[in-house]
Amino acid sequence: MGWKAIDWSRWTTNPYYALVIFIIACGSIPKGYDEGGYSASVKLESFMVDFNLLSSNWTNDATGLANRKANITSFNVLGAAFGALFSLDLNDRLGRVRTWQLSVLVWGSGLFIQVFSSGIYGLLLFARIWSGLGAGALTVTTPLYLSEIGK
Repeated sequence: MGWKAIDWSRWTTNPYYALVIFIIACGSIPKGYDEGGYSASVKLESFMVDFNLLSSNWTNDATGLANRKANITSFNVLGAAFGALFSLDLNDRLGRVRTWQLSVLVWGSGLFIQVFSSGIYGLLLFARIWSGLGAGALTVTTPLYLSEIGK
């Protein structure tokens, strides 16, 4: 089995087409990457200091600390839900490619804002929702576009 078992004579795709499919298929990665990776960063000491997540600062309000951590990790999911809903209409109005490009731009700008929101809790929450909009739209647009360009 393996590569020798594949009938390469039937392979009619040029390398550019295969590369485009690979790049478009990576459009679903942001959602899973964010949920898995960002949740772990909340436990980093530098992150906890920047966003006042140290339990010593919340001795009288343990639920406030829990809510703060939950908001940071879950606001992306909130944005993703709305992004998925908005992308349904955008896919029809703008087309799959333009919606995919817009979604990548929204997601990337949200990540950029998150990087520079050090210590500003409200800005971080906004950036989490904003990047979630893009990630949610990508989870809808990517499979639609791949199914359209498939031979």
